[in-house]
Amino acid sequence: KHELVFVNFHAEWCRFSQILSPIYKESAIIIGKEFEGTNRVVFTRVNCDENPTLSSRNQITKYPTLKVYLNGKPMKKEYRGPRTQEAIVKYIRLLLSDPVVHIDYKINTHLTDIMYNKSAVIGYYRQDGDTHPKYSIFRRVAADLRGFCEFFWSEYDLIFETYDELSTWATYQCIPIVREITFENAEEIIEEELPLAILFHLPTDEQSPQFYKDVIHKELINEISTVNFVTADADLFDHPLEHVNRTKQDLPIIAIDSFKHMYLFPNYADLNKTGVFAKFIADLHSGKLHREFHFGPEDETQTENTEGKGDGSDDSQHESDATTEGEEVEGDTLSEGLTFASDSVFKKLAPSEYRYTLLKDEL
Repeated sequence: KHELVFVNFHAEWCRFSQILSPIYKESAIIIGKEFEGTNRVVFTRVNCDENPTLSSRNQITKYPTLKVYLNGKPMKKEYRGPRTQEAIVKYIRLLLSDPVVHIDYKINTHLTDIMYNKSAVIGYYRQDGDTHPKYSIFRRVAADLRGFCEFFWSEYDLIFETYDELSTWATYQCIPIVREITFENAEEIIEEELPLAILFHLPTDEQSPQFYKDVIHKELINEISTVNFVTADADLFDHPLEHVNRTKQDLPIIAIDSFKHMYLFPNYADLNKTGVFAKFIADLHSGKLHREFHFGPEDETQTENTEGKGDGSDDSQHESDATTEGEEVEGDTLSEGLTFASDSVFKKLAPSEYRYTLLKDEL
């Protein structure tokens, strides 16, 4: 019925929800007047205590959570900006604006309007784009993928007949398999609750991130649902380097943060060897990296006998075993040849109790 549905998942007893409530209502009134009679947008609220099934279905783990549904689908990113009337109204106006930019080849033959650091989708029409029968399809998909891709139109023809066809194709093209983690998107990425496989690099180094992406595409494409592959600017994230006993002089390096521990990929040069990094990821899933963090090296027989024990599910048991047996090996004393390990650093960038009421400790 509506192009955009803005939902405030809240709890009456949550003080952050109580603070947001009048601001949310004021924002709804302003937007409602601006788009009155268009059926383009509606604000709504869900009391999660009264609607636990709906809350669970939408994976609500903190209050308040502000989700946007565009064209009947949840956006990849929830609203995490300032909780002020001005900021919320500005955000909704932006989402409802036309994200598609016209390119006139007669004037702009080199496409200088395109941001080459972000994927771009260009729709071609034989007549003016904004009057073309299929333009609304293109605009709706552009709205869905705003922030991931730039969308442009020019004179020619569009090959996709339906919204679903274009949406499926553009989503695959636009959303990167390897993302850059920043302080702005870290909370969002960490809340996905997948271990981070992080390439730390200098901002001037463009070759290592590209090679890292190539390896992921070639060897680990099937792991994107179990691991978040990201790159990190070491000028921004220099603190985690200290936790794995490395400096900027050692870059580039790769580490996995499971939100319990950080594991250093022993030798970045081994990224050139087919299967080595994939084996490192497999050792994370099997629990081998975690066990070696606590107990030191294990032989192949031990590895086979413990096959299938994941890093996350067995952590409490490993901690108990380490305490009772008295054989725990600290990360900085592991034997030569093992990965260096330390406590998690990126867990600290998860949603904060100073901004949300957290339902449980997710990580």
